[in-house]
Amino acid sequence: MSFYGVFFVVSCFFTLRVICALMCAVSGTWCPAVKHEKAQTMTQETKRYFERYFKMPFVKTLPKAGPLGLPVLPKCTEVPKGLVCFDEIKPETSRKMFLHCHTTDEKIERLWLDPDRYIAKFAEFRGMYPPDFSQFTDMDPAASIWNLYRLRVLAAIFATEMQVMPVATWSTPESYPYTFDGLPRKSIIGVSTVGVLRRREHQELFMAGYSEMVKRLDPELVILYGGMPKFELPGPETVWFPNSHYAWANEEQMTLWDEEGEYGV
Repeated sequence: MSFYGVFFVVSCFFTLRVICALMCAVSGTWCPAVKHEKAQTMTQETKRYFERYFKMPFVKTLPKAGPLGLPVLPKCTEVPKGLVCFDEIKPETSRKMFLHCHTTDEKIERLWLDPDRYIAKFAEFRGMYPPDFSQFTDMDPAASIWNLYRLRVLAAIFATEMQVMPVATWSTPESYPYTFDGLPRKSIIGVSTVGVLRRREHQELFMAGYSEMVKRLDPELVILYGGMPKFELPGPETVWFPNSHYAWANEEQMTLWDEEGEYGV
C-alpha cells in the first residue's frame, strides 16, 4: 500500500474515534463529570421513589409495635356525627363530618401514592376514617400484611394534621398475632362490615375477629360502618353508619351525646 493509502486509512480511523468520542461525551457515557451527574440523578430518583412508595424516611420516625413493626396510632376521642366519602367532597359539604375511604382499592391507591396532595384538604374536616385496603381471606399472607401496613402508615401520616379513627381489621385467625398491634386500647375504634356479611363463613370469621378485637383492645366505643349484623356483638356500645357515601348517626343518639358531652362531642 502506498504512503497516501496508509495516510488515508489512519486519517479515517482517527476521525471516527473523534466522532465517537464526541457522541459519547454528549450522551454522558464517556465524560466522567456527566456520567457522575447522571449517577447522582438516578440516586435522587431512587430516593424519591422510596419516599413516595414506601414513605421513607417518615416511617422511621414512627413508634412501632409488634414483630412487624406496625405504626402505633393515637387514641380517637370524638364520635363522628356524620361520614362522607373522600371522593364525594363538595364545597357545600359540612366540615363537621368525618371523612371515610370505604370505596374501591383502586380509588384509595392515589392516597397511598401521594398523601401530601390531600392532607391539607382533608384536615378541614373533624376527622378521618382512614383508607381500609382490602384483606381478603383468600389473599396470600404477604399481600394481606402489605395492605394492613399501608392502612397504618397512611393513618399515621394523616394523624399528623387531623384526628384519625383507629381502624381494626383482620382476615382469618392466623392474622390475630399481628393485626391488632399498634392500635390503642380503651379508645374509640372503627370497624367495617363492608363485604363480610354476605356469606355464613364470612360472618363467622367476622364475629371471631370482632371478639378477639374486643378482648385485646377493650374499646370505649366501636364505630361500625357498613351493614348492621343481625347477630349480637360482644363488648361496648356500637354506633352504626350504613354503607353509604353520606351517612349520619342516629339523631336520637347524637342528641343524647350532645347533652351528656361524652366522647368529645
